[in-house]
Amino acid sequence: QRYSLAVLFFSTFSSNELPTLDSLKDLEDKPVTALGEGWKDRTNWLTSKGHCSWAGVQCHHRDGTSLTNTVYDGNEGVTVLNLTANNLDGTLPGEIKGLGDLRILDLGDNLIQGTLPAALGHLEALQMLYLDGNGIDGTLPRSMGELVHVTHIYMSNNYLEGQIPVELSNLSNLHTLALYQNSLTGTLPDLSGLSALEYLYLDSNYITGEMPESLADLTALTDLRLGDNELTGAVPARLCELDSLVTLYLEENFIGGSIMDCVGNMKSLAELQLYGNRVGGSIPDAIGDLPSLEILYIDDNELEGPLPSYLGKLENLVSVYAQNNLLTGQIPHELSALTNLQRLYLHDNRLQGQVPAQLGALKSLQKVRLHGNDLSGQVPMDICMLKDHSLVDLQGDCA
Repeated sequence: QRYSLAVLFFSTFSSNELPTLDSLKDLEDKPVTALGEGWKDRTNWLTSKGHCSWAGVQCHHRDGTSLTNTVYDGNEGVTVLNLTANNLDGTLPGEIKGLGDLRILDLGDNLIQGTLPAALGHLEALQMLYLDGNGIDGTLPRSMGELVHVTHIYMSNNYLEGQIPVELSNLSNLHTLALYQNSLTGTLPDLSGLSALEYLYLDSNYITGEMPESLADLTALTDLRLGDNELTGAVPARLCELDSLVTLYLEENFIGGSIMDCVGNMKSLAELQLYGNRVGGSIPDAIGDLPSLEILYIDDNELEGPLPSYLGKLENLVSVYAQNNLLTGQIPHELSALTNLQRLYLHDNRLQGQVPAQLGALKSLQKVRLHGNDLSGQVPMDICMLKDHSLVDLQGDCA
């Protein structure tokens, strides 16, 4: 394992050449300080001290010692390698597979480049993998499907490309998969094998095609983020089966269809972001059956018909963004029951009638935008007087 660590050091210490085995035989005699600036913290690395004392390294505790005694002058099996934000600059070597006892690998927020070695999948004991915030490119190795004990994978903010390998569906212990802000393409594979998955972050990529209905098989999901991709088609009605889902981000895609009539079944939903798509039809009354809903962003779509009065049932609602649609009818006075409402954006629709004076009861209201409609009259004084309280942004003509 000492050899694997040494290869990692030379591979990421601004060196273009990997050391040979012969060059590593006398590690304790190598003048590491002569290699340049390199890592921020390289305490004890490549010295005569045991690798369990090297910066960022933890090992199995020794017999007869405390379970927390994982840093010491010895050469036991490495269980944790945490070199986050340590100025690692280079490639991740295949020799990493020699760290067979590794549970946590955290190399996030560095300057690691190049492709991921297939040997990454040989870390059979690995539970947490953090490679986010680097410059890694190429495709995800299919061998990652062999990391059967892994619970967390963070590889966001890189340059990963290609399709998400279906082999990841083998990771039945995975709780978090974060691949956002990469350059992933292709369609979403069937990931229904991820039975423990709670957080799926795939936003800000170039993923295409329709959302697979198999997403509904991820029954443990609480947070699903697919925004800022190139998804098409309608939202599968089966997503309504995800009754533990708290956050659903589908914004900035090419999604069409309509808001599912069954949306009211998603009782845990607190945030729904559908803005910047091609969703049409009317807003279903069932949206009023979401008792936990706090954020509703459905702006910049093709929604039509009235704003449902049932929105007034959502006592936890904080923000409603419904601007830039084709909404008609009147602003429902039932919105006056939303005592926690802070932002109400209804501008650039086809709303008619007068602004309900009852909205003046919304003492938490901070921003109201009603311009660009066919409203008659002026904004009631009860609403305008909110400027003396919380209201800082009112775009409408006061009486």
